[in-house]
Amino acid sequence: MAVFDSAALERGRLSLLESNKTRQTKDELDLIFLGYAASVRKLNPERQGTMKYRIAKFLMEEELQQLNETLIHSRSSTSLSSSSADYGSNTTPMNDQDSNLTVTCWYENFQYS
Repeated sequence: MAVFDSAALERGRLSLLESNKTRQTKDELDLIFLGYAASVRKLNPERQGTMKYRIAKFLMEEELQQLNETLIHSRSSTSLSSSSADYGSNTTPMNDQDSNLTVTCWYENFQYS
């Protein structure tokens, strides 16, 4: 049978309480998502699952879109900064085709049922 150190357990609880007190206050974004969570909790389990899926899908799409935009910007600024560089005979600068990057999502054809 395991023996628990109640004093150590209490110190752990106090430490956790202190860290929560010193934690930064919630901003507007935290509060709005907490409100969304409260709304989703009112739904039945099946609808909660659907909402979690849709939210995850939406967030993934936005993250991938931002990544795509960042890659395009990075490629175009690299192309601009190196366009006056001395290229060897076997290298060519990036062209407009390199800017047409697209990101394909694994879930595009996924059907949630």
